[in-house]
Amino acid sequence: MKLLLAYASRKGSTRDTIEKMGERLTDKGFEITVTDCDEVHDVSDYDGIIIGSGIYKGMWLPAAETFLRRFSEALGTTPLAAFILCIRILEPDGREHVMTEYMPMHLLEKLNVISLEAFAGQLIASEIEWHERWTLTIRYDGAVDPNQTFDEDYRRWDKIYAWVDEIAEKFREA
Repeated sequence: MKLLLAYASRKGSTRDTIEKMGERLTDKGFEITVTDCDEVHDVSDYDGIIIGSGIYKGMWLPAAETFLRRFSEALGTTPLAAFILCIRILEPDGREHVMTEYMPMHLLEKLNVISLEAFAGQLIASEIEWHERWTLTIRYDGAVDPNQTFDEDYRRWDKIYAWVDEIAEKFREA
């Protein structure tokens, strides 16, 4: 079974995550292609697709949304799993907020979606402009100093791999 794993990533965390997902799926017998959303020109050769996007200013990255729009006809019948990486997931009720406010449901509801998920990402303060850092802290409870070093990988690989295992079964069933 051939799967396309497409990503939109600003700092590399989403790309790294989807590459590791691809390794896990390869171990499960899937034939995997991992590529940037901007590099995909055709999806007709794939039995299923996983798309992952980082979040910027409360939205999917433009390349991921463009991918969904460009291939909407094919994605109406091809099984699709989608995930986002967002640090806001760490907040109380953060997952619910991310799933309702940051998922582009206006696009996804028209597609053959088999699973949607959100995970915390990796945050490296030195790679974030000061105004982004300030915005991050304000979106929380305001108790964190915006100059604090956030350098940490918040991805929970056990949860990510559990999701990959779950969607592997869904792809086989589809």
